[in-house]
Amino acid sequence: MRTIKKPCEIIVYYNKLTSAQRQLKANSMFENALGPAYLTLIDTGLYSDLEIEVHGAKFFVHKCILTSRSEKFKVMLLSDSVNAMREQLTNKMVVTNPMVTPDTFRAMLQWIYTGECEMSDDASDVLPLLSLTDEYLLPDL
Repeated sequence: MRTIKKPCEIIVYYNKLTSAQRQLKANSMFENALGPAYLTLIDTGLYSDLEIEVHGAKFFVHKCILTSRSEKFKVMLLSDSVNAMREQLTNKMVVTNPMVTPDTFRAMLQWIYTGECEMSDDASDVLPLLSLTDEYLLPDL
């Protein structure tokens, strides 16, 4: 394994709303929006065609959404049949990176599905998420 170092600037925007205020705002603001509907797809796994396991937690996700937002997922899941990767053949994927928790992976999925995610104020929680953005080629997160 090689280590790649790159300079970066981390800007954290802090929202002073309580979780109840955020939920009220979300309910009124996005009442018929796509974001909450897509978030429901993650929560329910409805019509999923890929299972991703992260340290015992399972996420039932949708290849069409993942491949439309991430070049890594596109390569893993849409290769031609000669070069098909295991994930494409089995419709299962296991994330073994010890730094990535189920909550961190879910935050990345939430970003992929909705364009938004809640992040902790704690840098030790944010850094693994930033690492995932590099791994899954999500420069806009």
